[in-house]
Amino acid sequence: MPTDRRTTRTQNTLKSALYQLLQTHDLGAITVKSLVTVANTSRSTFYLHFDDIQDLYHHCVADIVDGLFERFETTYPNNGKASFTMLTTQLTDYIDTQRHAMKTLEHVNGTNFIAQIKPRFIQKVLTFEQRDAANVTDYYTVVFSVTGIIGVLVDWLNATEPAPKATIAHLLMTYIDAI
Repeated sequence: MPTDRRTTRTQNTLKSALYQLLQTHDLGAITVKSLVTVANTSRSTFYLHFDDIQDLYHHCVADIVDGLFERFETTYPNNGKASFTMLTTQLTDYIDTQRHAMKTLEHVNGTNFIAQIKPRFIQKVLTFEQRDAANVTDYYTVVFSVTGIIGVLVDWLNATEPAPKATIAHLLMTYIDAI
């Protein structure tokens, strides 16, 4: 059942307010009162959608992670030697459009949510490539490639003057094809 557009709009407004407050405040210092003031809504509206600020934060992270994995899962080549062009293009496009949100969430209270998703990517690649996680060579080959790709993406995400997304997508495709 699809979510009502008003619900989606309200939740997005609250999420935007959280992103705005995270620019100048630690997550633990943000109150519902300050958030609803920025969002120009009421406390009751906030509590209709979220349990507390932590719940809202986790929804923001889930939105970004779900979008990333949706693109990963729908564009990962199902043929072992197929081109990774579509995958790298979709991932870099998504990261570029979500750059502000990802940079904001990356270092909330010292957490690095991008590093936290690495094990999930490793598991997905092991599954898609039909590699055996118990096989040391298979496992560490995937760990090496995923860690390197995530490292490139994080550096690109945090660059003061990031390279064009098409350049990063091409470099990633080249790296993947070499593995």
